[in-house]
Amino acid sequence: MNPGLVNPTRKDSFMAKFLRRRYAITSRANEKMDWLKSLWTAQGIRKHGACLVFGAKIVKEVLVKKRPRILCEILREGEPTVADQGDIFQLSRTLFSEIDEMGTGSPCLAVEAPPLLPRHEFQAPTGLELICPFTDPQNLGAVARSSVGFGLQKIHLTKESAHPFLPRAIRASAGTVFDLQFSEGPPLAEVDIHFTSKAPHLALDMKGSPIDQVHWSKDMYLLLGEEGRGLPAGLSVTRATIPIAGTESLNAAVAAAIAIYVYRKAHPAGY
Repeated sequence: MNPGLVNPTRKDSFMAKFLRRRYAITSRANEKMDWLKSLWTAQGIRKHGACLVFGAKIVKEVLVKKRPRILCEILREGEPTVADQGDIFQLSRTLFSEIDEMGTGSPCLAVEAPPLLPRHEFQAPTGLELICPFTDPQNLGAVARSSVGFGLQKIHLTKESAHPFLPRAIRASAGTVFDLQFSEGPPLAEVDIHFTSKAPHLALDMKGSPIDQVHWSKDMYLLLGEEGRGLPAGLSVTRATIPIAGTESLNAAVAAAIAIYVYRKAHPAGY
């Protein structure tokens, strides 16, 4: 008996075990290798509607929650299965290491990638909603983890942003990207023209009013700056900054977490 097997909780899960297909993949020319490699790119994720989940803890959580839907599990040859649904891809150890770019060394999953909501026009927000231009998937994953930790529900991505379901974003988020709603938005340089009187906002930047001295509306947008470059100088937004000493700037994801915490202190209800 495989101790890692998740016990089925539904009849269809029980039947799925008998319908699973097993594939032994030993060649780089195998079309399934091409499919797996494509899921390391935003283009591949969009095209196939799937993403890769790495890391024993995150994989276990997906198996327990049974979401997102598992398409297949990816194992090294000779390893026992860990899931009770989806196809089984057994790769040679060399090919597995090519897919496991982060070197986790444990079974991984290909799952359905939740759809990104259509382009958002920044109407009236509900609670604090982030507008994020992070191009580094690990920073995006980190801010997703902070968002879920402080009870946020939505992140709006600018055109520049990394895809939230890239493997490094998923792992940096500890899987919390699957607990958020993401929408696609305009380029960062055009964000301000989409704000209206119904869309109060603050923009986190290296220059602005101290973050603890600005007004935090209960329902508002928080616009984050790009890693390293901050916000475009010509952007017409209300700017707030985190006073620091001893270093030029904070990591973008760290700064975002501090700002979310300040908001939550001002509006703890429901948290």
